[in-house]
Amino acid sequence: MTEPYAGPVSAQPSAPELMASGLRRAIALGAFEPGERLPSERTLAERLGVSRMTVRAAMHILARDGLVTTARGRTGGTIVSGAASGAARSAATGIDDAFVAQVHDNLECRLVIEPLAAELAAERATEQEREELRELIDIKANGIRHFRILDSRLHMTIARAAHNESLLPIIEQLRSEFFLWADAAWSRLDWSVLSSPEQDFGYGHRSLVLAITEGHKQESRELMREHIEHGLTQVKAIIVRFEPGEMP
Repeated sequence: MTEPYAGPVSAQPSAPELMASGLRRAIALGAFEPGERLPSERTLAERLGVSRMTVRAAMHILARDGLVTTARGRTGGTIVSGAASGAARSAATGIDDAFVAQVHDNLECRLVIEPLAAELAAERATEQEREELRELIDIKANGIRHFRILDSRLHMTIARAAHNESLLPIIEQLRSEFFLWADAAWSRLDWSVLSSPEQDFGYGHRSLVLAITEGHKQESRELMREHIEHGLTQVKAIIVRFEPGEMP
């Protein structure tokens, strides 16, 4: 009897590719700032239970994508780059209808998921998580990349404060996918010409954080939805500024 055709077998990612993917997502979600030194090869290998050769290969992948640079010597190490990654540049090179639709679809999903996370966070956040949110809105951003990192940290803190293990990985995936493109687009914006309110990280987030930390569930949901909708408007404005092929 003939075995049924199961279709082509997809290649499984290698250990270095899996590690690079995890670190890429961590950088996209604001776990490391531009200019920050990553842990040593030995430390990463011990933490992740992999060989130093795997760590070294993963770093080569990230360096190829422009996410990290490596300096030699006693003061050297692997440093997170301040530039958009090669993958982000590639994604942003061809802004066609299909790509715009992907960005729009991503934000539509966030319009459903993140307001729910905000509502749950208003109900379930610990006092430590509430304090972390209050501290984040008092930090002064010093540039586009720093502002974006603060934004990711705030949104991921809200996601964790929802205390829903099914919700958290969805938000992580949506935000890391979105910023694959957004980092490349926003790197073209001139920070110096933005108004003071636009540069003030707390300005666009304070009312949302106050609603969550004071336990106002419905208000938190509504304010998060407004915040994501505003982000969608900003993305559309950035897209129309660039013709295909103009993105870095």
